[in-house]
Amino acid sequence: MSEKHPQSAMLMQEMVRSLSGGETVKLARAIAICTLNMLLTKHDFDARYQEPGQRARLALVYFPLVPLLLDAYGDMEPWHKESPPIEKRGLYVSLLFVLRNVDRAFLRRWWRLESVERRHRFLDLLAACAVTFEYDRANAKGAILQAPSFAFATSEKKAPESPRKSSLGDSDADKSQEPGKEGKLNCSVMMLLLDLVEDFVEDFGPEMATPDGTPTLERVLALLVNLLERPQALRFLESLFASLRAFLSRFRSRLFSENSSVLYALCREVLRYANTASAHTRALATSLLFLLMLRNYEEMGQFGRIYTQATTALSQLITEGAMSDDTYIRHAFNSLTEYALFVYSTATIAIIPAERARNEARHCYLKAGFARQVQELSGTLTKILRDTIEVTELKQKADSEMMAELYFRIAQGYVHTPDLRVTWLNELARFHYSETNFTEAALCHIHICALVLEYLKQNCDYRLSVREDELFHRMCPGLAEIADQEEEGACQSDVFSEAGLLAELNLALDHLEKAGAFEYAIELYGLQMAIYQRNRSYKELAACHKQLNRLYTLISAVDDTVRLENEFFRVGFYGRAFGRLDGKQFIYKEPKFTHLFDFTEKVRHPFTAHTHTRTAHTHTTHTHTHM
Repeated sequence: MSEKHPQSAMLMQEMVRSLSGGETVKLARAIAICTLNMLLTKHDFDARYQEPGQRARLALVYFPLVPLLLDAYGDMEPWHKESPPIEKRGLYVSLLFVLRNVDRAFLRRWWRLESVERRHRFLDLLAACAVTFEYDRANAKGAILQAPSFAFATSEKKAPESPRKSSLGDSDADKSQEPGKEGKLNCSVMMLLLDLVEDFVEDFGPEMATPDGTPTLERVLALLVNLLERPQALRFLESLFASLRAFLSRFRSRLFSENSSVLYALCREVLRYANTASAHTRALATSLLFLLMLRNYEEMGQFGRIYTQATTALSQLITEGAMSDDTYIRHAFNSLTEYALFVYSTATIAIIPAERARNEARHCYLKAGFARQVQELSGTLTKILRDTIEVTELKQKADSEMMAELYFRIAQGYVHTPDLRVTWLNELARFHYSETNFTEAALCHIHICALVLEYLKQNCDYRLSVREDELFHRMCPGLAEIADQEEEGACQSDVFSEAGLLAELNLALDHLEKAGAFEYAIELYGLQMAIYQRNRSYKELAACHKQLNRLYTLISAVDDTVRLENEFFRVGFYGRAFGRLDGKQFIYKEPKFTHLFDFTEKVRHPFTAHTHTRTAHTHTTHTHTHM
């Protein structure tokens, strides 16, 4: 093509070369992108090139742009970060023109001959297009007015549609979701990207179904999730959810047999869509979540992996404030239970192949187990919602001690769900740290350390030269963590590893030092050193001994003085006006030198409407050996 069309080839080569040229070629790059963009716009509206065959031959002239971008993709990162959106649109709309009009058989022959690495770059290039043409409703009008040459992508004439999308109609709901040219451009681009992904999966499906094809499988799923993360028109969402359903059914043996961070991202986005006001979109998301459970159950006999991923994702969404209203998500959870009961009551629905069921009674038993697990998951998700909303509401009117008690109670409620227990213990630790309660924050991380160690002992035959259980009990009497892994897929967080254990130990040591609990920090260093001794990590052992020397020096320096500790107060609440607090007493921990009068005013302030509050000051212990 370069020999037959030297001018277009030279333009594309110079334009791609300028993408990694930095500020020195900024003007030349803008001119090159605009020139190519205007050429393709004129070709698109030229009356001589309106037949599909003619447009395919025309796209073939500019097809070298695709391999050129793949060659330069690694050097385009600075350009992606610094260039204005209008410039990125100018480049990628030219690429999309080529991909939209080139003969699809030729395109598929081309990518079959490419290496795996270059195929992955091609998928990354499609993901960059999705980001570039993300629909921004607020700036939709301005973006189009600044780029008149994008008109070819939003013209009224339609490109040949894939058979996969031919059944989709233009309903009033679709039109309302795609206002103006910007909405049409967004939908047109996303449909094209999805169509390309479908063809890619069709060609490389057999390879992706093998262990060697796992990187490609995760790359494709990551691209689909990337599309799901963007604001989309309803018409495109229908196609995207249909593609995801087909993808999950085809590759379930690979998706559910290995750990995948992409599966967590998918659960997160599906739950986000399940909380939308649109009943149709909510139904699409809920049915996909149910399908995830069903396919996991068919493959593994249980859906512990999806159980863990969904509960963790929901907890994270609520913590980040992405779900301020739980009205719609509760409807989605009710629908999950209804779907499960329907599967259980319908005799014609089989959840596993007949040859694996052995007999009808066995199959009925499996269907009942599946329905029960779905109901349990729905109940767990509802409990997460209730707990997190309670935390949000209490933050507005409760004191720090009540908040800490609530966090602790929620964490205790997930004793048999290790991943969620770690999540809430971390939340409690962050809260204590923000309140300068460093000792309590350290104890939260020590609980996590005990949980991780128990998991490693049960599953990895992990043994240390110290009795960690005795060490933990000296620091936190009554500590007993259970690494319950009855469900497949539990304990999938990165913290359930030796690296995660060391990270939690470092946090606990840091907090103990800030609290002045040097003796406990020394004991905890014993556990860290046992891990380094096990791995023969002598450099890290030397660093630990230096830290121990520093801590012993600090202790010696304060031996001749009194190490003042925090003040403790006993507070009682009496009177029906206090509700569930009536007749209860609590121990409050306050900074050293806190006066009784100041503390009394602090406690009374949240309860100004209640006049019967009695405060008692207990003896405060000052010691540097036992806290």
